[in-house]
Amino acid sequence: AVTGGALTASAIELAGLAQPRPDLHRMIRRIADLMVMATPALGVLAALAARPAPRVSGGLAVAAVAFSALAAGLMVRWDARLDRAPGVSLRSQGASADEALVAVLSLDPRGLGRALSARSEPAQRRARWLLRSVPWVTRRPRWGRVVLVVVLAEWALFVRTRRYPAQLAVAACLPALPLLTPTPRTSVVVAATMVGAYLAALATVDGIRRAQLVPALNTMLPLGEAGLRLARLVVPAAVMAFWAPGVMALLAWRFGDLAGHLSLGLLAAPMWAAAAARGASRPIPDFSGPLIMTPMGAIPPGLSAVVAQGPDLAVAGSIPVITAIVTGHVTPSMLLLQAVFTVVALYVAVRYPRPDPQPPRDHVIRAR
Repeated sequence: AVTGGALTASAIELAGLAQPRPDLHRMIRRIADLMVMATPALGVLAALAARPAPRVSGGLAVAAVAFSALAAGLMVRWDARLDRAPGVSLRSQGASADEALVAVLSLDPRGLGRALSARSEPAQRRARWLLRSVPWVTRRPRWGRVVLVVVLAEWALFVRTRRYPAQLAVAACLPALPLLTPTPRTSVVVAATMVGAYLAALATVDGIRRAQLVPALNTMLPLGEAGLRLARLVVPAAVMAFWAPGVMALLAWRFGDLAGHLSLGLLAAPMWAAAAARGASRPIPDFSGPLIMTPMGAIPPGLSAVVAQGPDLAVAGSIPVITAIVTGHVTPSMLLLQAVFTVVALYVAVRYPRPDPQPPRDHVIRAR
């Protein structure tokens, strides 16, 4: 633990020392991102190797002391060179830190993800393949052109953001870790599968999340609210249709019945996409009305119900999948029930929450 903490502190301090050099700082950030994403994959490889845990020896204690001394030295050097950090970098990172703090205190995971990912977005993006598809789109009917434009925009956002495909791989490793143990616990497999599925689905709904924060994007398109939500669900459902069968194949490797698990995964994929879309389109918490005072600050009434929108649909719609994991086999009734749950989840994601036609009222605080 001491060695890991010292290595983490040293990596943070090296990134701080590299702030005056943007290229080096960007490279260190990318290496850190790759290390974080490689952690579940290394866990899968360690489980496949089935090697015994290493014994604690005196060399590990010496390494802990050495890395702790290195972290302390880097901290002193970083403190002495704080005046060399560019002001633009400090202002932008300070704004991201403030946004993340407000999101944590207001229990807004959507805002927290937006604050943490602000620095990882590339400044310039190329989409030549998207430009080549424009003549083909213009030859479609009018309603088809609008739907194709929305689908292509969602797909371009998913492909051009590097962390989203990596997030899918990390999410697939989560259920693989307990399944590769000699005696997997059912509760751990269920929890890892549900968390991994929702984490993978969240990587596909960034366009829905941005459209919810900027309603003008939807008003520019000649489609109704339900039509736009259904069009934006095409890419998440398609991506999850590739992700879910791979994870369900791991369950079939452990419990058997490959065809049943693959069918269950294909039926559950649109449901997980709909749950993530419901979470991405939940309303923004309203802090203009009466607030509830808590040790973490003031929060509006009903905030927990707003935050639960999305995960609640994912858990309720995954009952057949959970039943299949607990029992170890898939029955035709589970497939039928999963199909029904998927249809209900798609309806809920498309129809609810309904947009508020009235703009939020402006509350003026009058001081006596």
